[in-house]
Amino acid sequence: MPPTPAISTYNYLRLGVLALVTLLGVSVAYEFFVNDTRLGSISAYYFTPARSVFVGTLIGVGVALVAIKGRERLLEDVMLNVAGMLAPVVALIPAAVAEGTIVNDDPVDCPGAKTSCVPTTFEPGITNGAWTLGIVGAVALVAVVVLAVKDGRVGWDTLQRKQATVGLTFATFVYVGFVVFDVGWHDTYVQWGHYVAAVPLFVALAYVAVSNALQPKAGARTSMMRGRSVDLRYALIAVVMILALLVAAVYFLATSGDPAGRWEYWVFAVELALLVPFATFWMLQTAQWWHEGAPGL
Repeated sequence: MPPTPAISTYNYLRLGVLALVTLLGVSVAYEFFVNDTRLGSISAYYFTPARSVFVGTLIGVGVALVAIKGRERLLEDVMLNVAGMLAPVVALIPAAVAEGTIVNDDPVDCPGAKTSCVPTTFEPGITNGAWTLGIVGAVALVAVVVLAVKDGRVGWDTLQRKQATVGLTFATFVYVGFVVFDVGWHDTYVQWGHYVAAVPLFVALAYVAVSNALQPKAGARTSMMRGRSVDLRYALIAVVMILALLVAAVYFLATSGDPAGRWEYWVFAVELALLVPFATFWMLQTAQWWHEGAPGL
C-alpha cells in the first residue's frame, strides 16, 4: 500500500534536509578543491563565494527541523526544535576568523589584542539578522503558544502534552537568551554568537541520535528496515558523535593556553565528524519509518 499524502509530505520534508546538507557539502567542496580555498572550518566558508549557499542551507534546515515532528522519545522533538531555532543564528552570525585572513581581497585587521574577529564590514548584516530573527521569532513564538493553548496541547497529563509544554519552555528560553545576549552584550554576541549557537546545535543533534540508540524500536509498527543491525548502527552513530564532542572539548581546553598552536583544520574535522554521522542517522531513520511517517499519521 503506497504512503498517504501526509506521510509522503513528511518523508519528502526529511529528504529535503538531506538535500540541503548535500547542497552545502558540494558548495564547500567546490571552494576547497576547485578554487583551492582551504579554510579551518565549514563556517569560515561564509566569507567565500559559498556564503549564499551556506546561509540559505542553514535557514532552510532550521525551518525543516522545527516543522518535522520527532518520534515519541524523551525530548527528541524538543531537541529538533532547538536545533532548528539555532541553525539560522549560526547562519547569520559568521564565525570569527584569524587576523590577516584575506576577506573580500583585504586582510582582516582585528581591534586591540584580538587574534581573531568578525570583520567589521559584516556587523551591519549581523545586526539586521538579529533584529529580523528577534521580530519574526517573537511573532512565531507567541503564535505557537496561543495555538497550543487553544488546541489543548499543553499540560502534564499525557506524554504528548508534556512534550509540548517542555518544548515551548525550551523554545522560550532559547529565544529570550539570545535576545538578552545581543542587547546586553552586543560586541560579545558578534564575536562569539556563532559558537554559542553552534555548540548546542550539535549537542541537540547528537542527543537525537543517542535517544534512538537507547530506544531504537520505540513505537515501531511498520518499517523498511528491521533487525538488530539498525539498532547497532544507531548506537555506532551515537558513539561517534559523542566522541567527536568530547575530543573537541578536551582538545580545546588542552590547547587554550596556545590557541595559535592548534591544528589549522581541527574545527573542520570536528564538524565533519558530527555532520556525516548525523546525516547517516537521518537517512537510516527516514528509511526505518518510511511507511509510518510522523507519529500519529
